[in-house]
Amino acid sequence: PHWFLRIPLFASPAWVYMGIAILDVEANYFTVLAFRFTTLTSVNLFDALAIPSAMILSRVFLKRRFSTLHYLGVVVCMWGIGYNVMSDYQSDEFAELKSSGAEAQYPHRLLGDALAIVGGLLFGANDVLAEKYVKKYGGMEEFLGMVGFF
Repeated sequence: PHWFLRIPLFASPAWVYMGIAILDVEANYFTVLAFRFTTLTSVNLFDALAIPSAMILSRVFLKRRFSTLHYLGVVVCMWGIGYNVMSDYQSDEFAELKSSGAEAQYPHRLLGDALAIVGGLLFGANDVLAEKYVKKYGGMEEFLGMVGFF
């Protein structure tokens, strides 16, 4: 335990919780910023990237095992993300030719897509770190209290 004035306070150092809180804030920042540049549908789809990224990071860092069906779901998700990026790329090119409607409202969709992808990846990393520190160290109460504090 980590001590303060000879009193055991936390099972994990405070800087770990601060890092997880910063990661969560940055994930939210990139996701909200993506709304300026792309559509709600794209942002929601790319935020779903948190699931495959959390799954892959759980496999690497937490040694989790997943079935073939789980990996098939990741492939389908990645295919849908690639399809959405290509669709937004084509609509960016079309927006340069025609300046009305939704294409004119979101002229930089690829930038919004990139921001939403970064946000989704950070959410996945945050989920894996949260799981690790909740199970290995203090528990849910300590984790929520410390992340809320920071």
